[in-house]
Amino acid sequence: MYHLDVNGQRQTNLRLSPTTIAKIFTGVISNWNDPAITADNGRAFPSLPIVPVIRSDGSGTTAQFTAFMANQTPTVWQAFCTR
Repeated sequence: MYHLDVNGQRQTNLRLSPTTIAKIFTGVISNWNDPAITADNGRAFPSLPIVPVIRSDGSGTTAQFTAFMANQTPTVWQAFCTR
C-alpha cells in the first residue's frame, strides 16, 4: 500500500521490484525520485520523502511480508536484520 500524489494526481499504478521494496523498508531508499524506483516504473517521480509505516505489533501480514523479503532479497534483508 502506498500514497503518492504527483501534480495533484494520485498514483495508482506504481511498480516496485522486491529489491526496491526491501531497500525502502530497510532505509536504503528514502525518496520517490530514487533511480531504482525510476527504473522499476520507466519514469521519474518527484523528490518527496518516503515514509514507511510499520506495525508495532505482530501480525500474519507482517510475518508474510518479512518471509517474502527474506526469500526474495536475502542479501538486502539479512544485512538489515543483522544490524
